[in-house]
Amino acid sequence: MFGCSLAPLYDLWERQQVSHCGQYSVERMLALGEYCQRTSFRRVLVMCVLMPLIPLLLIVLMELVPLKPIEAGASANYAFWTRHALTLWLTALCVEGQAKSWIPELPLTTKQALAIASGTAVATAGLELLTAEFWVFPVPFLAVLGSPVFWLSWAMMARVVLGPNPVQAVQDANFRVLRFLQITAVQSSLLGIYPAYQIIFAAVNRFVELLVVSLLPVINVVLKNTLVACGSHLEDNLPEMVVFTVDGFSALYSVICMRGTNSLKMVAATVAINVLVMVLSLHGMNRRSRAARESRSYHLMQLLQRQAQRTPSFLTSSSAGGSPELLSTLVLTTLKMLRTPGQLDPTELRQIRLLSGKQHKLSSANTALLQSLAARCVYHNDLKISETISMSQMKSRYASAAIEGRALSPSHFTAPTPRQSRLTQRLRAALRALPQAGRKLGSGIESGLTGFPSFRSASRDKTSKESDADAGTDSFPRLSSVLRLAKLMKTSSHRISERTASPKKPPPIAMDIDTSSKLRTLVMPGSPVISDVLLETRKQNTRAVKQALQLLFNSEYLGLTAYTLFIIPMLYVLYMPILQALPNEVYYPSHFVLMENADQFLDRMTVITILAFLQLAVLIVLHIFVATRFAVSTIYQIAFVLETHFTLVAGRLLVSFIFAVQSTLLHYGADFSFRFSWIH
Repeated sequence: MFGCSLAPLYDLWERQQVSHCGQYSVERMLALGEYCQRTSFRRVLVMCVLMPLIPLLLIVLMELVPLKPIEAGASANYAFWTRHALTLWLTALCVEGQAKSWIPELPLTTKQALAIASGTAVATAGLELLTAEFWVFPVPFLAVLGSPVFWLSWAMMARVVLGPNPVQAVQDANFRVLRFLQITAVQSSLLGIYPAYQIIFAAVNRFVELLVVSLLPVINVVLKNTLVACGSHLEDNLPEMVVFTVDGFSALYSVICMRGTNSLKMVAATVAINVLVMVLSLHGMNRRSRAARESRSYHLMQLLQRQAQRTPSFLTSSSAGGSPELLSTLVLTTLKMLRTPGQLDPTELRQIRLLSGKQHKLSSANTALLQSLAARCVYHNDLKISETISMSQMKSRYASAAIEGRALSPSHFTAPTPRQSRLTQRLRAALRALPQAGRKLGSGIESGLTGFPSFRSASRDKTSKESDADAGTDSFPRLSSVLRLAKLMKTSSHRISERTASPKKPPPIAMDIDTSSKLRTLVMPGSPVISDVLLETRKQNTRAVKQALQLLFNSEYLGLTAYTLFIIPMLYVLYMPILQALPNEVYYPSHFVLMENADQFLDRMTVITILAFLQLAVLIVLHIFVATRFAVSTIYQIAFVLETHFTLVAGRLLVSFIFAVQSTLLHYGADFSFRFSWIH
């Protein structure tokens, strides 16, 4: 796709991306295979459509609580503080769910989680209420300035409920807790980074807006790399965490900025940037999956032969339903090679992880299979995860140049060097001396038999025939000389004993026996060529396994990204008309200016709807291309993540909407002009 001149630029771009920095574990691959086999396509669509509506429903329910004007004072706005405490309670539950998911050994029960969340919400809201009473209401940027109070209250409540050292029995507790806090800190920083981006976007003129739009992908790349560096130990859980954190906030603030400009040019620029990134990512995924696709082709051919009688229905289900059968073929091909580790490269087996960062519910057969693979003690089955690699090493390990491997060529094999023993040297010297001795002996015999005319005529005929035959065997000169000498001696002795008898034709010489003796050194067990062939075969098999696992990781990441870029604008389009119909709309100044003009509101929502449907078209094209090219169903992978990580995904969507949309409420003191007129 890219010429030599653009290859360095592509490698530089790829090194900044994180969509390929990881691979599936065997456990997650088995769980995905089971999900595709037991789940209908209708259920997949229902999950993708209805699941995001649950966070939207919670936000709408909170908007039903009527608020009072800020002029009434802090204590009079008890409805706002109740709503604010509920928001803090939900946020604390999301944090605890994330901690329990990443540290399953954490002794945190449901009652304890509810107690910690309730105590955190009451303590934080109470301190902020006191601040508003003794200082000013609303507190400027309460959602941002109140974050330290929230985390301090959460830490104190966790210590009170769980005890002074709740992670004592957790393996690698210090490392995992530190990484959890680092990831949570990065996620909290988004509450300040994206509002700052919104302020910059609102401050520039219309000619600079497109440049500011192109700045957003740069911010996303920096945040994604930071999250992956902190969460590299999460392995195959990275796509869900990175996409629904960074891409969720990014898509939401893009919509908010787009709502203020009402520009189709911005829609086109946003979609063009997303499509360009998607195409480049698919190009890299194609490069990094060649060996996996080739190893799957043979098994796919067998599958099609077995289903020859119902080929039309099979192909229809593969294209319409997301090809779960083809995905099972990829899984079975990978498992077949994993069952025979002797056919894999032993130096790279430890890079294949058996267990997932999140435990999945598997069938008894797949559980037994996973245990049998772990019993071989050759794969990465250690629960200790503190031994991580740096971000640079991760980028180098999963780069296209490292994953795809070089093409097979003669340089892979070592030329055989025959052993030079003393016996071989003596035989070679004897063979070199035989032609000269044969010529001397033949001339002596011929001079002694000059009296036999029949011999002379027969000798001339045979010599001419043999010379013609020798012209075609130039590659074996020593052997032809010896054969001529032997046949000459046999013919002469026969003529002396039986002068009247007709000469017998010598039996044909099996030249293939001598040729095979020359090739015997190439196929011996200790031959360098055979060793190189076996070594290269193991490397190719290992490369196919790793490419298959990385292909699933990469496909999940791209699918979740395309899904998030579609579902966030769609949720915003559904939320805004509901907010417009509620009495609390007057307390959203940035929205109220837009919503009081019906025509203007309709135009802005139309632009965002166009963006959502364009992103939906990108998602559909991505699904069709990935299913056709890689035999992986993007829709099934999205539904698999939404169902297995339901609480985490719902929590991230809920928190992003709360802090991006509801934080603009007047009672939160979000004044992006920084005038704070109510203070004076």
